[in-house]
Amino acid sequence: MTIINFITYFFLIIIFLRKINACSFTPEYELEIFNGLPPGSPPLTFRCASKDNDLGYHTLNVNQTYQWTFCQNFVRNTLYFCNFQWGTKRQAFEVFSQKLPECRGGLCFWLAKSDGIYFKSYTSNLVKKFDWQ
Repeated sequence: MTIINFITYFFLIIIFLRKINACSFTPEYELEIFNGLPPGSPPLTFRCASKDNDLGYHTLNVNQTYQWTFCQNFVRNTLYFCNFQWGTKRQAFEVFSQKLPECRGGLCFWLAKSDGIYFKSYTSNLVKKFDWQ
């Protein structure tokens, strides 16, 4: 094989791999954050990010939702982390990782309420996970 052939094959493989959807090899997940705080409350603000994808800052008024879908990376160590703020109260935690077996059903639903933050998936009931700090 000549160097020209090797380079040609190399670039063709790179182009092919970039065209493949990552979800062809790993499960697709949906994360949803819902503001279930009392009417008249200050908005819920948050910022979520993974190592490769910063979703930026978001503000949700009461009864609003923010959602995104993603696929795990090839080594299945994708992690999303969020920082939440509601008035003077704060909380920060991993909203998705392999360490959270509850998310393995495909949906990770996070609900902000006045007494804390709750979690639900396709395979679990709504359960309080965090108090506001």
